[in-house]
Amino acid sequence: MGNKGATLIRFSYENTSFCFANCHLESGFSEDLIAKRAQQMDAIFETAFVSQRGTTEGQFSLGSHQVKVLLGDFNYRIFREDTQVRRLITLNDFDELLKYDEFERAKKLCSRIAEFEEGPLTFEPTYKYDHDSDMYDTSSKKRVPAWCDRIFYQSDNNLS
Repeated sequence: MGNKGATLIRFSYENTSFCFANCHLESGFSEDLIAKRAQQMDAIFETAFVSQRGTTEGQFSLGSHQVKVLLGDFNYRIFREDTQVRRLITLNDFDELLKYDEFERAKKLCSRIAEFEEGPLTFEPTYKYDHDSDMYDTSSKKRVPAWCDRIFYQSDNNLS
C-alpha cells in the first residue's frame, strides 16, 4: 500500500485477545478519496498477519480478536466549505459538523469499519493548525479543519 497502511500488535490478556492497528490512510480532500480510504481499510483487514509466503500466520486476522482498536491518521475530512466549518467550530456545534464527516460515508463503503464505535467528539477538530499556534490553517492551501486522527474500537459481546 505504499506509505499507507497499518502497523498492528496483538496480544492476549487473561482470556481475551486484543489487536491494536495504528493506521495511516490516503490524505486529501475529494469524494474519490472516501472510496480509496475504504479500500485501504479493507486491505488492512485482509492482509494483516499475512506472511511473505501469502499464508495467514497462525490463522490470525484483525477481525479474529475479541477487542479491536483502530487508531491513527485516517484523514477523514468534513465535507463543508471552510468558512462554514470554522463558523460551526466557533459555535461548538460539533453535532452539525459530524453530519458531514467522511467517516459516516466510509462506513457505507466498508462494512468492517461500520461495526466500530467511537467516543463522542466533543472537542474542536484537530487538523490543520498553523505551526506553533492555535490558529487553523491560514496558508494559501487554507485546509478545512477536520478530525483526521481518530480512535475506533470494537469488542465482542461475549467477553467474560
